[in-house]
Amino acid sequence: MPEQPSDNTEEFPPPPTPSSLAPTITVVFVHGVILAAFVGSLLFVLPKFRDIFASVGAELPARTAFVLKLGGWTQRFGLLVPLLVAGFLVLDGLVYYHLRQHGATGWARAWWLFWLLLEGAAVVGLVLSVFLPLVTLMTQVGARAGG
Repeated sequence: MPEQPSDNTEEFPPPPTPSSLAPTITVVFVHGVILAAFVGSLLFVLPKFRDIFASVGAELPARTAFVLKLGGWTQRFGLLVPLLVAGFLVLDGLVYYHLRQHGATGWARAWWLFWLLLEGAAVVGLVLSVFLPLVTLMTQVGARAGG
């Protein structure tokens, strides 16, 4: 009778996944740059536009008024803003790292893309809410001067 091969193979853990640290640092860095640009514009750019709009005394759209209030809140609670941004970036990094470590690369990419799009929409919304009323004011002033 032929001898049956004994199954003495041990179960080994699955091979480690590629390092998730470098992609996580990249994601946190990209989101940090976008958030820094957003918060920086709220702190340093919006006050100049607030002064321009106040000197003209024009009726502002609700979106612009909201963004100006958000800028005022950011300046008033300036010490909390870096803590909120840092907290978000830590949470962002932990979630992304966890997703990468456990093989959810599709979810990790979706998380990264979702936050990137959300942050980009916030920056674009900020720019549009400030510059569109400014263009409207310039056309009104131009029409008065020419007409």
